Amino acid sequence: GKFAPLHLGHELLIRRALGECAEVIAITYSIPESPGCEPAQRRRWFQARFPTVRLVIPTEDDLDFWARRAGVSRPFPAIPANDANDTTHRRFCGYLCAEILGGPIDAVFSSEDYGAGFAAEIEQYFRGRGWAARVQHVLVDRERREVPIAGRTLRADLHAHRTWLSPEVYATFVERVA
Repeated sequence: GKFAPLHLGHELLIRRALGECAEVIAITYSIPESPGCEPAQRRRWFQARFPTVRLVIPTEDDLDFWARRAGVSRPFPAIPANDANDTTHRRFCGYLCAEILGGPIDAVFSSEDYGAGFAAEIEQYFRGRGWAARVQHVLVDRERREVPIAGRTLRADLHAHRTWLSPEVYATFVERVA
């Protein structure tokens, strides 16, 4: 996800994954970046809130490095922009799992309807590599009953919706005036 910003809905999702999985991996990228939610900031939020989560924040330099290490040309000319189609994002994440993580994943956790298609596309990507992987989709709080917020709502007015951000995350958006 973009985790722009990391909000309590994301945290619910991550805690659920931590409760059900031996290892939790979060892949995050955003082109363009949302102000205040740049990769270094997202990394700090995760380190503060979820230090055991394996965080993957790919850069263009990373893509070059991984391709050179594998001795192949880059399968993705660039990190997909936010408005790229769903299939491109899903295959990109499949590529990251294969090239960075070294193998298939077992589950995709989301609070969105697209999660099932995301899991199916990643499973298909793995099978194309010869891995007999099964990727399950775990839907968490789809109706937003536990945490009734979405990233786009927060980005529209962070300060009005600050109750949906942990103190560590919200503090990064508070300007200090002397």
